[in-house]
Amino acid sequence: MFAAATCDAACLAELLDAGADPNQIDRKGRTPLHYAVIGNDVGCVYLLVAAGADPLVEDDYGYTTIDMAASTYLHDYLSSLPPVPSPGDESFRPRSTATI
Repeated sequence: MFAAATCDAACLAELLDAGADPNQIDRKGRTPLHYAVIGNDVGCVYLLVAAGADPLVEDDYGYTTIDMAASTYLHDYLSSLPPVPSPGDESFRPRSTATI
């Protein structure tokens, strides 16, 4: 979470490669992708999406990352992503429970 919030793409890449969960939720219901979008860090956004981050997760205030990106150039990118597979889907790939 901290790596995405501080826009540290190198650290984030290492954590994701080590199996960190890109959909880990913090006490505000936000994922690392929420923080990468808030920081307007396209590099971290790409890393998280490539690792399976779900742009449709709502935080405790009801905002998805797409909502948060509405005023940035990230909106079109996040809106065009296919749905993230759920554990019941054949294409689901379980990730580590490590936190970011």
